[in-house]
Amino acid sequence: FLLARLRDDLLREKVAFMQINTPLPLMRTQTIPFSGGSDHMVTSDPTIGIPTPMLIQWPDRNYHTTADTLDMVSERSLWVAGTLAGSYVTWLANASREEALWLGWEMLHRYEADLAAYVGDALAAMADLSPEEKARAWMALDAGVSFRHERMGAALASLERLAPLDGDLFLLLGDLNELTEGMMDRARHQARPRTLPLREPEPDAWTERAAAIIPKRRYRGPIMVMGFPNRVLPLAGEDALAWRALGKDVPHWRIVKAIAEYWTDGERSLAEIARLTALETGVDAGPTIEAYFRLLAKAGLIEFIPQPHP
Repeated sequence: FLLARLRDDLLREKVAFMQINTPLPLMRTQTIPFSGGSDHMVTSDPTIGIPTPMLIQWPDRNYHTTADTLDMVSERSLWVAGTLAGSYVTWLANASREEALWLGWEMLHRYEADLAAYVGDALAAMADLSPEEKARAWMALDAGVSFRHERMGAALASLERLAPLDGDLFLLLGDLNELTEGMMDRARHQARPRTLPLREPEPDAWTERAAAIIPKRRYRGPIMVMGFPNRVLPLAGEDALAWRALGKDVPHWRIVKAIAEYWTDGERSLAEIARLTALETGVDAGPTIEAYFRLLAKAGLIEFIPQPHP
């Protein structure tokens, strides 16, 4: 949120033609979800605990090739990246209660806009669905909104790492609740889901079994091994081949497995980790996540704690 605000301010550089008061940025930028693959993947891991955004130029046809020479470097891009990175760390290093509270309101403004886009897209996709399909789509929307709401609440609470907010934190959280509830009330008026069967489906056999298993990490930072693991992990034979085959049928597996690791805190069940990973990435890969963790367990990096039955 902070980096997006700094970027927007920095790139308001030119007045649009025939619209005197409309800023027109001269560089195309976009905020995208976490994608891993660089240093921020390590620092952002909850076992390290330094939330870190990434600045990158993409697509780049010369990326990791011999054509990536100095004459291909954009002075302008380096200036923008350097200015944003420097401004970001300077702001964080000097932030007081006033700055932390300002950032909280900025986060709520952006949350409202992002949530409106997410809900609007979901409702548009429901327009031509059958009642049964619409009911399932509504349950998915409700779960997605609840997830975003919970994560924004945690993000607002993290502002106290900058400075104590005292009662103002409750004010921010109260506004968050009002924003989410208001958005969902509007969505209900549009979708009219009350006339539809909204019964949660029964959990499948894998989910029931995985709910009784708690994986616990025995390492800090994410596992960043590509291809055969022999030189890094003590896996050989069929285990090494299974590692290489992991995730071939799972979209964005490199990101999915990293997010699953992030959610593994020694208290969440395997089923809950898979659920949260699916909500964050849009990819349901529970059994593959279990296979990944079991290979890590063979390498001595994961242990499974059986959850006691009530």
